[in-house]
Amino acid sequence: MKYLNKILPYIGGKVIILILLLACLYFINASIMGNSGLIAQIQLKDELTLLENEVKIQNQQILLMENKTRRITPEYLDLDLLDELARQKLGYIHLDEIIIH
Repeated sequence: MKYLNKILPYIGGKVIILILLLACLYFINASIMGNSGLIAQIQLKDELTLLENEVKIQNQQILLMENKTRRITPEYLDLDLLDELARQKLGYIHLDEIIIH
């Protein structure tokens, strides 16, 4: 019993240090690999950049479509664009043109 009383305080301190060390390792791992960790933050930033670029591309396409739509309105009629669209969408050709497949 005397021997156990001498060893118990020594082992108790080591166990507490071991538990604190394991808790620190757990929190360090969670801060790096967890759902809100550094790696997740980097992935979210990359995804945000990709989505922002996609939004820019979509906005450019919207501007192009708005421009084409404005150019075929009666107030501002672009005959070249109207001719081009009629050829593409409806398959119209001029009488003096020859079509080669």
